Formats: sequence, structure tokens, C-alpha cells
Amino acid sequence: MTQLNEPRFGIDDAPLNSRTSVMAVISLVCGLASLVGCCLLGIAPGVGIIGGIFGGLALFRISTSNGRLGGSGLAIGGIITSLLGLALGVIIVVGATQFLNTFEKYGKAVEIAQSSDQSALNNMLTPQAANLATTEGLADFRSKTLADLGKYKRVRPGLLRFFLNMSSVEQAAKALPSTSSGKKEVPIPVPVEFEKGPASMFVQLEQNNPAGANPTTTPFGLVENIGVYDPATGKIFWLIDPSASPAPSTTTPPPNKTPPSPGAAPAQNSPDTPADAPAKQPEPQPVAPK
Repeated sequence: MTQLNEPRFGIDDAPLNSRTSVMAVISLVCGLASLVGCCLLGIAPGVGIIGGIFGGLALFRISTSNGRLGGSGLAIGGIITSLLGLALGVIIVVGATQFLNTFEKYGKAVEIAQSSDQSALNNMLTPQAANLATTEGLADFRSKTLADLGKYKRVRPGLLRFFLNMSSVEQAAKALPSTSSGKKEVPIPVPVEFEKGPASMFVQLEQNNPAGANPTTTPFGLVENIGVYDPATGKIFWLIDPSASPAPSTTTPPPNKTPPSPGAAPAQNSPDTPADAPAKQPEPQPVAPK
């Protein structure tokens, strides 16, 4: 009687349960986190780099584990999402840096105002704002900002810091006059740094006049007003008193009446327009009897 030999396995040939690589899971989590938080400057790019490194290590460990490790799909997904998050983070970082560097040109107005250079400041202001920026007001702005904040230094970079700075816009908007439509003109908040600490700069730009933009000094348009907010005291120092700045009007211009040409026929009266009344004839005088 022949006995069937059952298959025997050695130690190295025994089937092992495959488990998912922890590095692959970490790579995917980091990749998704870098995509979701790509707007958080300084965080998303770093998380994306970590996710890519863990994904590469996971693929290497899986390929050399002889089937004991799995999760190649997770590792590949982690690498792809990490690279996408890293790319988006870099693009946003570069764009935000250029955007804030552009507002550095408007910060120059604060620096000029603190130096009391009236003529250089007027080149950045609208004609109406230049008329309202008096010597006394400029001296008051200079003395208050120097006393509370010191000299202006620079615009503070960082998109996250820019969005966190939005919380101070409400206080600045309350001080601005309403337009003729009853709406408030919301200034643009820019995080800046003075000698004594951080502050916020509110830039109020000219509306609907792109011709006033100058790429070297006022790339987004001429300045109507600039305010500096001190977070330590809650004070706002305006270059021009907002109460002295009149709200823009929206008056409708009168219709353009073109005189008729010499050879044109006289206009006919419409049926609804009454004709001119005939001239009144003088009444006959009675003749005296002879």
C-alpha cells in the first residue's frame, strides 16, 4: 500500500501572513495632509517631503520583504499626494511672497510719512488725498507712530500671518466713512513690523482707476489713505483723518445736448406736446361820435 507523502515546508518556505507596511500608511497620511493644508505656509511643504521619504522607504522595504510586507498601493498613493501637496505648497509660497513683496512698496508710504517728505508722499496719493494730507496731519502721524511703534521696518512675510491679520480689519472699517451706497470700504490689511514690534498696515486704494497704477511705486493703484494698527493698545493711526475724507459720490452726469446742424429741419411738435399759443391781437378802440 502506497502512502501519499504530505507536503513538507521548511522554515524558509512556510507561508507567512502579509501585513501592511506602517511606512506606507504614514506616507499616505502625510500626502493627504499636505494636500489639505497646502495653504499653510511652512507646514504643507515639510509634510509633503516627509510623506515622499516614507513612501520611498516603504516601497524599498516591501520589495525586499519576500512577501511579508504589503501596501505598495498605499506607498505609491502617498508619494503621489505628497508630491502634489509639495508642488502646490511651493506655488502658494512663491505667489504669497510676491504678493506681500508688492505691498512692501506701499509700506514705503509709511516710511516716507515718518520722514515728513511731503512731496514724495504726494506722488503715491490720489490728488484728493494729497490735498487732505496737511503738514499738521503728517506731523501728527509721524509723532504718534514713532512714539508707540518706532520706525517702520518691513512687511512681515507669510500667508498664514496675512490671514490671521484679517481679524483687525473690522476695527479699521468702523473708522472709515460709508460710501454713497451705504457700504463700507474695506481696507487691505498687511502685517508689518516696526522697531517696537509687529503691527498691521491698512491700505485703502483708489477704486476704479487702474490708470493710476505705477509698477514701481503703486502697482495696485494710488493710495487714498493708510492706517497703522497697534495691537498692543488697539489704536489706529491714520495718515488722513477718515472723517475729513468725503465719501465718493455717484451723481449722474447731465445728458449731452448736441446743437442741431445748420441744415437740419426744425423739430416737429409731437401730438402730446401743445403747440405754441397764437400771438394776442390788440383789441379795436371805440371811435368817438362826431
